[in-house]
Amino acid sequence: MAITKKNSPTSMAKVRQSSFLTLLLDEGHNMKPGSFDADKQLRAWLSRAIAKYSSRVNKSRHVIAGELGELLDWEISKSMLDSWTAESHGVNRIPALVVPAACALFGDYEGLRILCAPAMCQVLESDQAIYAEIAKQEAERKKIEQNIQTLKLRAQALK
Repeated sequence: MAITKKNSPTSMAKVRQSSFLTLLLDEGHNMKPGSFDADKQLRAWLSRAIAKYSSRVNKSRHVIAGELGELLDWEISKSMLDSWTAESHGVNRIPALVVPAACALFGDYEGLRILCAPAMCQVLESDQAIYAEIAKQEAERKKIEQNIQTLKLRAQALK
């Protein structure tokens, strides 16, 4: 066990980390150090999504890199795709801006789900989002109707 000074940067970092994790756990999150690192999952998803898309549209990784680059207005090469999907290239992480573009291009939104899951968020596709919004507005309408009934009862009591 390492001994650190009470206010050293190392001890302060540990306090901040433990405070953050404690906060997450107190709020019902089941988080552990490293649980936000989705690198392996993203690499595996991107590799699968590229392979699936490639076989569906019969395009090479070189062409797919170009299509992805067009969406982002970036220069993306096949070797960049290869480095983002290779397990052995831990230093070449997938840029976050690539994920939504790749999801749109491939029609596969698992990459966004992987990024959002540790923060206890969900990704809803168009039809799911519409139904969720309907449910939300119906709940709000019910609450407003209850408030109106309460106000009417109060008004009657004043007579």
